[in-house]
Amino acid sequence: MKVLIWTSIPNHYNAALFDALRASGIDLAVCYYQPVPSERTSMGWSRFEDLPPGEFRVDRREECLERVPDWRERTHVIPGYGSSFSLNLAQMLSTERCRWVHWSEAARPGSRWWLTYPLKRLYAALVNRHALGALAIGESAAADFVRWGIARDRIALFPYCVAPPGGQDEPDRACVDFKADRRAFVFAGSLCDRKGIDLLLRAFARGAGRPRSWVLILAGNDLKSGAYQRLAQRLGVRDQVLFRGVVEPGAIGSVLAACP
Repeated sequence: MKVLIWTSIPNHYNAALFDALRASGIDLAVCYYQPVPSERTSMGWSRFEDLPPGEFRVDRREECLERVPDWRERTHVIPGYGSSFSLNLAQMLSTERCRWVHWSEAARPGSRWWLTYPLKRLYAALVNRHALGALAIGESAAADFVRWGIARDRIALFPYCVAPPGGQDEPDRACVDFKADRRAFVFAGSLCDRKGIDLLLRAFARGAGRPRSWVLILAGNDLKSGAYQRLAQRLGVRDQVLFRGVVEPGAIGSVLAACP
């Protein structure tokens, strides 16, 4: 099988998936069409200056097609309607009668969801008429696709993939010292409203925080300028919450190893 995956930026999680696809015998090409944003580098992501063979960055769709001469023979995986680049790509592949499939998460709820609803309907019609189907990253994405108008029998689940643990991670010393002989809940990701960190802190304070035999470890970049630390203080659990800060994706295993 020959596959061409179009995606905005390189990331550490897809890297394991792409390696697994190649190991299974798939002839894989990957095209990135946006630079790694500062929001990601602030989380400890690299800029992926060196990409594996068959993966490359482009500024124009035509540049990718030039670098993959057999693109008409490949099954294309595209991330949806979220940019003019990807939307135009879906339309072009449909016109050229190429095999393609949609793959994405659920769209974020809120006013923007409704503002882009006509575009979702247009894209759903494109998927139903021309695509092989839609791959959903989780059940919530599958339900969202149905709301767009994609036929339910055209949807399959295809979640993110991470490399299996190697068992070689040295426990993170800051987490080990903070946890001591207590048990721990761990969160890894950006500290922001979208991730529900305020809800997590309140739930911890109402439940596991009361016996004081549990701690909460938050590993990630703080996008709220200390607001969550102040909330933990008001909730009376500041001494049970470790704001670990940015941890490089490759070192997340050390945080998890510290909190078995």
